[in-house]
Amino acid sequence: MITKNFEDKVGSWQQQVVVKRGKEEGGEELELRQSELMTAARGGTTILFEYLRRELGVKNRSDMLEEEREIPLLVRLLTVDEARYVPVELEREIAAGLATISAADAARPAFWTAAHIVWAEENLLEEGWAKKLVGKDMDVTARNVCRNLGGLPHVRGKTSVLVDCPLARAWWRVRIANLIAEAGLDLELDVDDTHRILHRSPVWEVLTGELVRRLAVMNEPRALAALVTFFNKGNIDKINKDHFKQMIHRMASYSTVINFSVAPFADMMELCSAVGQEGFTGSS
Repeated sequence: MITKNFEDKVGSWQQQVVVKRGKEEGGEELELRQSELMTAARGGTTILFEYLRRELGVKNRSDMLEEEREIPLLVRLLTVDEARYVPVELEREIAAGLATISAADAARPAFWTAAHIVWAEENLLEEGWAKKLVGKDMDVTARNVCRNLGGLPHVRGKTSVLVDCPLARAWWRVRIANLIAEAGLDLELDVDDTHRILHRSPVWEVLTGELVRRLAVMNEPRALAALVTFFNKGNIDKINKDHFKQMIHRMASYSTVINFSVAPFADMMELCSAVGQEGFTGSS
């Protein structure tokens, strides 16, 4: 949906405003760019996006989007808090309104940057949204802006879009909740309950990290359906991040014995329960 030229500009701009991993500071040019960005963010949402359009060479939407393509709009104006920490019910509304977005586009940070530019033009983000991105120093502010616009992949890796950008995160959580619920029909999984579990920050962060590290196995919706069903049985508050990771690791090992597409749900649930009991009885 977005042009290759715009995608390249977003990537290049991010590299020019963020101190690279492993470096304590950048040069004078980077500091000047960061200062300009911080000033723009302090000025509010309108000023920040005027700055972004100028930096990214966006005079009109055709500079970002392929011919005759449009970015769907948000369901309504989002308050500062809603745009930064999207509530469960609102995530579902937003995802429904953005249903025409493809997974390929939703995986690209530059797409979400373009989307935020469009939504700002349509007055769907409150003026105070940008000011909340101002951090303790210029580099933190630059990272906050990049992450909230769509992610910072050269710093955070492939999970960046799924974790760092609140509105992208909302789209992905609802999509994956639907895939899991559909795969778990035998377990009578409810998509709203599934989404509620995924909405919990620790669960989502661990799961998305493992989805990337163990792409071949943990992208199987039936395996995720077993995990969600285990949590849905009242176990969600009894297990910590480390035990959740261990559960996923055991599930990945299990997939080397039998394919998830034909594995009995009962066996996968038993595996989850065994690891879960270790977590319940061990230290947290």
